[in-house]
Amino acid sequence: MRKGDWIDKFNVKIVSFADRPDLLGNEETVYVVKDIFTTRDGSWEPGKSDPGAVQQWARDTYLRAFSAPDYFDDAGADHHLFSRVEAADGKHVVEAPIVYWSDGLGKLEDPRYDGYVNVKTKERSGWGNVVLSPGANYYPDQGKSGPWSMKVKGASEIVTGLGMPVSMHVSFFVVWQAVPRSQVVGATSALAQVTAAVTAAVGSAQAAISAGVGVVVSGASAILETPDVPADPPKVYPEGVSGIRQAAWDTVGINYNPEAAFSRYAREHGLAIPLTNEFDVNGYRCQGFVGGIVYAKIGDWGNVQHATW
Repeated sequence: MRKGDWIDKFNVKIVSFADRPDLLGNEETVYVVKDIFTTRDGSWEPGKSDPGAVQQWARDTYLRAFSAPDYFDDAGADHHLFSRVEAADGKHVVEAPIVYWSDGLGKLEDPRYDGYVNVKTKERSGWGNVVLSPGANYYPDQGKSGPWSMKVKGASEIVTGLGMPVSMHVSFFVVWQAVPRSQVVGATSALAQVTAAVTAAVGSAQAAISAGVGVVVSGASAILETPDVPADPPKVYPEGVSGIRQAAWDTVGINYNPEAAFSRYAREHGLAIPLTNEFDVNGYRCQGFVGGIVYAKIGDWGNVQHATW
């Protein structure tokens, strides 16, 4: 999944199938979030520092010229929630049914709730949208999120927390990808195994600490050490923040690689300190952090994601 620079800053969240397996239902085709980004004041010019400004990759991927067969006629709308669904071959789905609502995720459990706004994506551009009213204003700098949520009708991941941050004219764009149910169920199952293994290791470490025994957590195993092991000579670290970070990783017994995709991803998403080294399970490379489990399919390093514990 590609995520625009302002999505996390605006406190927008993606509720994944790993977070809510119940969203999968029994359908053979399910929808996962592929891309999510913003524009500010209807502009698609990248490189601006304005909150909500678009990134180059989003412009290159989705903005279309007037003469294009899939010309995006609504692209300049400046306070809207846009939705798009792509089939397995990457082509947009015509009249894909999108569900919007503004009363919280809990309404999904309420069979009497009738506040949904149902929209179908356009035939030519592949995009659908709803316009935001002043009531969608919120203050992300105070930890608040917007009132709106959206999903594809059926088995779909949810995007929630959408709105007008500090009344700015920001539009949000969400693209879902249709994938076979088996692909998502396999990944969710693998993550469940990772979670169980790492949770057991952390539990063993905590028990050892409570008993007064030193412990180093490595991979998914807790290795106990006696307190009287002679200390190693002091290690020399680089100057500055990089040295501090390397020393901190050494302290918890984790292999430090400043260029590793997982450590960069964890810093960018505020997942705090690592709990494990990298390890493999069912075709996935994984690493546990305090704020979640970072993972990617082996060989697909451009698609790093994370799941909650």
